[in-house]
Amino acid sequence: MNYPHSTYATLKTLFDTVLDHLFPTKCVSCAVEGKALCDNCIQKIQRAEPPRDSFIFSIFDYRNQTMKQAIWALKFRGNRSLARIFAQAIHDRLLEETSDKMVFENFRHPLIVPIPLSKKRMKERGFNQSEAIARDLSFINTGGEWELGANVLLKIRDTAPQSSLKDKQKRARNIQGCFAITSNGTVCDRNIILIDDVTTTGATLREAKKVLQDGGARKIIAFTVAH
Repeated sequence: MNYPHSTYATLKTLFDTVLDHLFPTKCVSCAVEGKALCDNCIQKIQRAEPPRDSFIFSIFDYRNQTMKQAIWALKFRGNRSLARIFAQAIHDRLLEETSDKMVFENFRHPLIVPIPLSKKRMKERGFNQSEAIARDLSFINTGGEWELGANVLLKIRDTAPQSSLKDKQKRARNIQGCFAITSNGTVCDRNIILIDDVTTTGATLREAKKVLQDGGARKIIAFTVAH
Protein backbone atom coordinates (compact mmCIF):
# COMPACT_ATOMS: atom_id res chain seq x y z
CA MET A 1 0.00 0.00 0.00
CA ASN A 2 1.29 3.46 -0.90
CA TYR A 3 0.78 6.09 1.81
CA PRO A 4 0.94 9.85 1.29
CA HIS A 5 4.25 11.32 2.48
CA SER A 6 2.79 12.93 5.62
CA THR A 7 0.93 9.74 6.59
CA TYR A 8 4.04 7.61 6.08
CA ALA A 9 6.09 10.00 8.21
CA THR A 10 3.47 9.84 10.99
CA LEU A 11 3.38 6.04 10.91
CA LYS A 12 7.18 5.89 10.97
CA THR A 13 7.33 8.20 13.98
CA LEU A 14 4.72 6.08 15.79
CA PHE A 15 6.58 2.86 14.97
CA ASP A 16 9.90 4.32 16.16
CA THR A 17 8.28 5.51 19.40
CA VAL A 18 6.92 2.02 20.10
CA LEU A 19 10.34 0.49 19.45
CA ASP A 20 12.00 3.01 21.76
CA HIS A 21 9.62 1.99 24.55
CA LEU A 22 10.14 -1.73 23.98
CA PHE A 23 13.90 -1.50 23.50
CA PRO A 24 15.25 1.63 25.26
CA THR A 25 17.99 3.34 23.29
CA LYS A 26 21.31 4.17 24.93
CA CYS A 27 23.71 6.95 24.03
CA VAL A 28 26.67 5.58 22.04
CA SER A 29 29.00 7.81 24.04
CA CYS A 30 27.85 7.84 27.69
CA ALA A 31 25.32 4.93 27.66
CA VAL A 32 22.54 6.96 29.31
CA GLU A 33 19.09 5.75 28.23
CA GLY A 34 16.90 7.89 26.02
CA LYS A 35 18.65 8.67 22.73
CA ALA A 36 21.31 7.10 20.56
CA LEU A 37 23.29 10.31 21.10
CA CYS A 38 22.09 12.26 24.12
CA ASP A 39 21.65 16.04 24.18
CA ASN A 40 24.43 16.44 26.73
CA CYS A 41 26.96 14.62 24.54
CA ILE A 42 25.84 16.48 21.40
CA GLN A 43 26.41 19.83 23.10
CA LYS A 44 30.00 18.82 23.89
CA ILE A 45 30.85 18.12 20.24
CA GLN A 46 32.71 20.96 18.57
CA ARG A 47 31.13 22.45 15.47
CA ALA A 48 32.96 21.89 12.20
CA GLU A 49 35.16 24.48 10.61
CA PRO A 50 33.82 25.50 7.17
CA PRO A 51 35.04 23.14 4.43
CA ARG A 52 37.20 24.60 1.68
CA ASP A 53 34.39 24.38 -0.88
CA SER A 54 31.79 27.10 -0.32
CA PHE A 55 28.90 24.88 -1.48
CA ILE A 56 29.56 22.37 1.35
CA PHE A 57 28.17 22.86 4.86
CA SER A 58 29.18 20.55 7.72
CA ILE A 59 27.72 20.39 11.22
CA PHE A 60 30.16 18.64 13.57
CA ASP A 61 33.93 18.27 13.92
CA TYR A 62 34.85 14.72 12.92
CA ARG A 63 38.02 14.86 15.01
CA ASN A 64 35.80 14.64 18.09
CA GLN A 65 35.82 11.10 19.51
CA THR A 66 32.09 11.08 20.29
CA MET A 67 31.29 12.04 16.72
CA LYS A 68 33.56 9.30 15.38
CA GLN A 69 31.78 6.77 17.62
CA ALA A 70 28.37 7.94 16.44
CA ILE A 71 29.27 7.84 12.73
CA TRP A 72 30.79 4.38 13.18
CA ALA A 73 27.68 3.13 15.02
CA LEU A 74 25.43 4.32 12.20
CA LYS A 75 27.66 3.16 9.39
CA PHE A 76 28.83 -0.23 10.58
CA ARG A 77 26.40 -1.25 13.34
CA GLY A 78 23.27 -0.01 11.59
CA ASN A 79 22.12 2.21 14.49
CA ARG A 80 19.53 4.02 12.37
CA SER A 81 18.17 6.11 15.22
CA LEU A 82 21.38 8.11 14.80
CA ALA A 83 20.26 8.97 11.27
CA ARG A 84 17.23 10.78 12.75
CA ILE A 85 19.45 12.76 15.13
CA PHE A 86 21.85 13.70 12.34
CA ALA A 87 18.96 14.61 10.04
CA GLN A 88 17.56 16.98 12.66
CA ALA A 89 20.94 18.69 13.06
CA ILE A 90 21.24 19.10 9.29
CA HIS A 91 17.63 20.32 9.06
CA ASP A 92 18.22 23.12 11.56
CA ARG A 93 21.34 24.31 9.73
CA LEU A 94 19.68 23.88 6.34
CA LEU A 95 16.88 26.26 7.28
CA GLU A 96 19.45 28.87 8.27
CA GLU A 97 21.45 28.54 5.07
CA THR A 98 18.56 28.30 2.59
CA SER A 99 16.24 31.03 3.90
CA ASP A 100 18.05 33.76 1.94
CA LYS A 101 18.68 31.46 -1.02
CA MET A 102 14.94 30.80 -1.34
CA VAL A 103 14.25 34.53 -1.61
CA PHE A 104 17.24 35.79 -3.60
CA GLU A 105 18.31 32.72 -5.59
CA ASN A 106 14.94 30.99 -6.06
CA PHE A 107 16.23 27.93 -4.21
CA ARG A 108 12.81 26.29 -4.04
CA HIS A 109 11.54 22.69 -4.14
CA PRO A 110 15.01 21.13 -3.98
CA LEU A 111 15.74 17.45 -4.42
CA ILE A 112 17.46 15.82 -1.45
CA VAL A 113 20.07 13.54 -3.03
CA PRO A 114 22.18 11.18 -0.90
CA ILE A 115 25.65 10.11 -2.00
CA PRO A 116 25.13 6.51 -3.19
CA LEU A 117 27.04 3.35 -2.37
CA SER A 118 28.32 0.91 -4.97
CA LYS A 119 26.43 -2.36 -5.34
CA LYS A 120 29.31 -4.18 -3.65
CA ARG A 121 29.36 -1.84 -0.64
CA MET A 122 25.56 -1.90 -0.38
CA LYS A 123 25.60 -5.70 -0.30
CA GLU A 124 28.26 -5.72 2.42
CA ARG A 125 26.63 -3.08 4.61
CA GLY A 126 22.94 -3.71 3.93
CA PHE A 127 21.98 -0.04 3.81
CA ASN A 128 23.26 3.38 2.80
CA GLN A 129 23.83 5.62 5.82
CA SER A 130 23.65 8.79 3.71
CA GLU A 131 20.31 7.71 2.27
CA ALA A 132 19.02 6.97 5.79
CA ILE A 133 19.91 10.53 6.84
CA ALA A 134 18.39 12.00 3.66
CA ARG A 135 15.20 9.98 4.10
CA ASP A 136 14.78 11.12 7.70
CA LEU A 137 15.49 14.68 6.61
CA SER A 138 12.61 14.47 4.14
CA PHE A 139 10.34 13.13 6.93
CA ILE A 140 11.21 16.10 9.17
CA ASN A 141 10.30 18.48 6.36
CA THR A 142 6.57 17.74 6.53
CA GLY A 143 5.67 20.88 4.58
CA GLY A 144 6.62 19.14 1.36
CA GLU A 145 9.05 21.85 0.20
CA TRP A 146 11.86 19.29 -0.19
CA GLU A 147 11.60 16.14 -2.29
CA LEU A 148 13.64 13.00 -1.68
CA GLY A 149 15.63 11.87 -4.70
CA ALA A 150 17.04 8.65 -3.27
CA ASN A 151 17.79 7.07 -6.66
CA VAL A 152 18.88 10.14 -8.62
CA LEU A 153 22.60 9.35 -8.34
CA LEU A 154 24.15 5.94 -8.97
CA LYS A 155 27.62 4.74 -8.10
CA ILE A 156 28.57 2.81 -11.20
CA ARG A 157 31.86 1.37 -9.98
CA ASP A 158 33.34 0.41 -6.65
CA THR A 159 36.14 2.57 -5.26
CA ALA A 160 38.63 2.32 -2.45
CA PRO A 161 37.37 3.97 0.76
CA GLN A 162 38.33 7.64 0.60
CA SER A 163 39.46 7.45 4.24
CA SER A 164 42.18 4.98 3.20
CA LEU A 165 43.76 7.51 0.83
CA LYS A 166 45.71 10.31 2.49
CA ASP A 167 46.80 12.15 -0.65
CA LYS A 168 44.25 14.64 -2.07
CA GLN A 169 45.14 13.85 -5.67
CA LYS A 170 44.69 10.12 -5.08
CA ARG A 171 41.28 10.79 -3.54
CA ALA A 172 40.24 12.85 -6.56
CA ARG A 173 41.42 10.16 -9.02
CA ASN A 174 39.81 7.41 -6.96
CA ILE A 175 36.35 8.98 -7.16
CA GLN A 176 36.57 10.36 -10.71
CA GLY A 177 33.91 9.01 -13.05
CA CYS A 178 32.26 6.79 -10.43
CA PHE A 179 28.84 8.53 -10.41
CA ALA A 180 26.04 8.69 -12.97
CA ILE A 181 22.51 10.05 -12.91
CA THR A 182 19.52 7.88 -13.70
CA SER A 183 17.90 10.44 -16.00
CA ASN A 184 18.79 13.98 -17.07
CA GLY A 185 15.13 14.92 -16.87
CA THR A 186 15.14 14.16 -13.15
CA VAL A 187 17.63 16.89 -12.30
CA CYS A 188 17.31 19.33 -15.20
CA ASP A 189 16.71 22.85 -13.82
CA ARG A 190 16.27 21.44 -10.29
CA ASN A 191 17.88 22.70 -7.11
CA ILE A 192 19.80 19.95 -5.31
CA ILE A 193 20.77 19.30 -1.69
CA LEU A 194 23.49 16.64 -1.56
CA ILE A 195 23.71 14.63 1.67
CA ASP A 196 26.68 12.64 2.98
CA ASP A 197 27.84 11.52 6.41
CA VAL A 198 31.44 12.79 6.38
CA THR A 199 33.54 14.96 4.10
CA THR A 200 37.31 15.39 4.35
CA THR A 201 38.74 16.94 1.19
CA GLY A 202 35.37 17.36 -0.53
CA ALA A 203 36.40 15.20 -3.52
CA THR A 204 33.31 12.97 -3.39
CA LEU A 205 30.89 15.89 -3.21
CA ARG A 206 32.70 17.81 -5.95
CA GLU A 207 32.48 14.79 -8.26
CA ALA A 208 28.78 14.33 -7.49
CA LYS A 209 28.17 18.04 -8.09
CA LYS A 210 29.93 17.87 -11.47
CA VAL A 211 27.77 14.95 -12.63
CA LEU A 212 24.57 16.70 -11.52
CA GLN A 213 25.60 19.95 -13.23
CA ASP A 214 26.32 18.02 -16.43
CA GLY A 215 22.76 16.69 -16.14
CA GLY A 216 21.35 20.22 -16.03
CA ALA A 217 20.92 20.80 -12.29
CA ARG A 218 20.52 24.47 -11.40
CA LYS A 219 21.85 25.23 -7.89
CA ILE A 220 23.67 22.58 -5.83
CA ILE A 221 24.59 22.71 -2.16
CA ALA A 222 25.81 19.90 0.08
CA PHE A 223 25.40 19.08 3.76
CA THR A 224 27.37 16.57 5.78
CA VAL A 225 27.11 15.48 9.38
CA ALA A 226 30.81 15.94 10.01
CA HIS A 227 34.02 17.36 8.59
